Amino acid sequence: METPPVPATSMNGGRGRASGGAASGRAGGGGSDSDGGGLPAGTPPLPSPVASRSPAASATFLAEVVGDEAAAGKLLPLGVVLEMMDLVAGRVAYAHRGGGPVATVSFDRVDMLKPILHLDLVTTHGRVVSVGASSIVVEVRVTREDRATRQAIPAVISYVTMVAVNAETRRPFRGVAALALESPEDIRRHAEAARRKALTATWTQMQKAVDERDAPWTAAEVEDPVNVDGKTTALLLSETVVTVRKQYLPRHKNFGDAIFGGDILAVMDKTALYTARRFSGNSTMVVIGLDRISFQAPVLPLHVLHLVARVVYVRRYTVEVEVHVSLDRRVSDEPPVKSHVGSFTVLNLDEAGFKRPVTVGLKLEDSDQEALRTYEKAKQRFYFGRSNGSGEGDSVAPDNKVAVHSFWLS
Repeated sequence: METPPVPATSMNGGRGRASGGAASGRAGGGGSDSDGGGLPAGTPPLPSPVASRSPAASATFLAEVVGDEAAAGKLLPLGVVLEMMDLVAGRVAYAHRGGGPVATVSFDRVDMLKPILHLDLVTTHGRVVSVGASSIVVEVRVTREDRATRQAIPAVISYVTMVAVNAETRRPFRGVAALALESPEDIRRHAEAARRKALTATWTQMQKAVDERDAPWTAAEVEDPVNVDGKTTALLLSETVVTVRKQYLPRHKNFGDAIFGGDILAVMDKTALYTARRFSGNSTMVVIGLDRISFQAPVLPLHVLHLVARVVYVRRYTVEVEVHVSLDRRVSDEPPVKSHVGSFTVLNLDEAGFKRPVTVGLKLEDSDQEALRTYEKAKQRFYFGRSNGSGEGDSVAPDNKVAVHSFWLS
């Protein structure tokens, strides 16, 4: 996989969470500024760089009973799961690199295929499926244990792109070990990663084309019929905006002295959920998906996280909330910079947990071209995901594409 054109990003790393051992038996780690990956003193050093490594050599997992006793049986926020996924991806990428800092670049689409509840035993498995000169793509699969059958139930899958970083320059480190595909399963997973990469390229070009169109958009042209079907009222996109500003403390730092990416994902998830609930007037909503989040700049303890969220697309049961994150860096005498962006799918439920129609739509006006472009891109994202599969499950179709059906939308 080609090295993505990314700036220096936030260093990925954990904060003492226990992990299952890598298949090779070497120590894992989420990345840091040091050759030892920020691991505790006395940790045996990793082997010197090699020409290639197999996926099994760095594969690992995290497992824990998640959530709070007081909320037992209630739905767990997706942000908690994203934090675990970021941790395991960092450990796997660190192990494949053979030591040294790694950073999160992006998450591919994330879909909650099955609900995860507070006090579930949740396991996140990470495995390298593709590498470039400096990039490492990690397939992350999340399962929850069904206590009645004691079987692991697939719940979430995504692909996390990490980049090896030079500890001194914070620029991408070119020289990551090649991936040695040793089994038919390795080859299949590598091919699926390549397919997802091609889909991402198509998706990116599709979104770019909306912004580059010379002719003005019209509300009649972009509006999806579902935006008015069954809706009793409508709001302008500008009326759905929620702004959050968050200051992190040093205790939130990872091994690379930047704010842990999982914490940022969690606050984005929480902000998206609040925005959707505020829009619908319903408190029983749940985030069930994330569409391709990108990490563009590191977040340091001196920075203030400035989040702007708004509803950009509405269907019968779901709303899509777009969250943009920028950094207020005035304390360090630097200009503001964009750092993260992602779109969250939020499902409307009633008090009993059944799907409930959303009765609020979006008001689209020809005079607001920015809102029309934003809506059109969100609409295209939905139909693109529907036509190409919004995630991956366990069953493989004859053409080697993996069939996915979200529990929530079935």
